[in-house]
Amino acid sequence: MPRDVSSDTKTPRSPQYSLGYSNATHRWMSLRSPAIHGAFFLPHLSPGMRLLDCGCGPGSITLGLASAVAPGEVVGIDIEPIQIERASALAQEQGVTNVQFEVAPINPLPFPDASFDAVFVHAVMYHLPNPLDALRECVRVLKPGGVIGVRDTDYSVWFLEPATPVLDAFRDLSLRVAAFNGASPTYARQQRSLLVQAGCTTTSSAASCISRGSADEIAASVQAHITRLQSPAFYPVAIEQGWATETSLAQMADELRAWGVRADAFEAIMWRESVGWTSIEH
Repeated sequence: MPRDVSSDTKTPRSPQYSLGYSNATHRWMSLRSPAIHGAFFLPHLSPGMRLLDCGCGPGSITLGLASAVAPGEVVGIDIEPIQIERASALAQEQGVTNVQFEVAPINPLPFPDASFDAVFVHAVMYHLPNPLDALRECVRVLKPGGVIGVRDTDYSVWFLEPATPVLDAFRDLSLRVAAFNGASPTYARQQRSLLVQAGCTTTSSAASCISRGSADEIAASVQAHITRLQSPAFYPVAIEQGWATETSLAQMADELRAWGVRADAFEAIMWRESVGWTSIEH
């Protein structure tokens, strides 16, 4: 199990997106689909809803949500302009006309109170130092009786098998760097409680597991892990904070590559997915 990084005493900096926005990361994020990553939320959507997708990334999930609520309008936001460009291009390519994308933060949201029927937030809250504040913003823009769906990894359950000391060190360092960069790697264990604190009067919650056990899946995972390890938000932080050296980071990259060609390589990460509703008198 990854260790608890909440007790690290060195001062974290402002939130950084440690995955970066490389072509490799873009390809990996583009594989996300509403059928898998939004399946828990789709039953709560209906035609005509106005929906906000916070942290839409390249738009692969957003377009599926747009289909679910058509002819209702979908607004996708992301803090990174390149993601908005990619999402807009994808919508144009697929001929989806009931969606628009814009550069905007999740906290504060640039929308008035009670302006959406539904809000979807996928793999965003993990990257924030205080997910509750962002959840309160999401609930603020919901209409009375509105619904919010939140899905995030809970990195307290993350396996790289067969385990080795170097792989364990990489996993623990990943969480440590993420927390330093302003993320909350294990917040999802409190996801349902946070929705209540944010203002939802009814909630439901579940857990699922994303596993990677085929050669192609493991190869993609290795590429994503090494890209993150070598990114400006990871590599220099680990060295400057005294948590790793150039030699140990090189060993981690080599160990990931060696793990990636093993016939028995396997990875699993737990995801929490929760749905919340506001009061009809909200």
